[in-house]
Amino acid sequence: MNTEPSSAEFAGGRTYTKNDFPLSTRGNQTTKHLNRLLPFARDRIAQGINNFLQTNSGWDITIEQGYRTYAQQQELYNKSQAGIIGKAASPGGSWHNYGVAVDVAIYKPNGSKDDGTRGDSNYTGRARSAFKPFRMKNTVPNDMGHFYPAEFAIKIPQAVRTGKKSVTDFAREKGINV
Repeated sequence: MNTEPSSAEFAGGRTYTKNDFPLSTRGNQTTKHLNRLLPFARDRIAQGINNFLQTNSGWDITIEQGYRTYAQQQELYNKSQAGIIGKAASPGGSWHNYGVAVDVAIYKPNGSKDDGTRGDSNYTGRARSAFKPFRMKNTVPNDMGHFYPAEFAIKIPQAVRTGKKSVTDFAREKGINV
């Protein structure tokens, strides 16, 4: 069971535009994914992105993936099981399914995308440092661009997975102002 963008949990909050990311050439892509997140996550991620852009002159960052439906997660999981892609969570097992996680991509000053496979510190250093003040973390092994709320564990609680507890209620329990 995942949260649907049409639910009340997604209502309200700020709607971002590319103009909110003046130091990025990828603002349209960022906002396309950003505005489909829960408001508290949306704001934290926007702040982290702008912090990255302001502290890494000439670099760029964008959201490659944000909210995922159960069907989209199933497709990724199937590809993972078939060995087509790396490890992917089962449907309902990713914070993407609940509108509070993103996968970011970093672009070097020369415009080339850093895919994170060389073990450098652009994701674990630059991006992590930029997002940390806004309570977002990237601690999933082998998924360096994946950011989610620092108050949350990697594993989705059963009550959230089964729909007995909303993500918003879970976030409130963790002390997040939603």
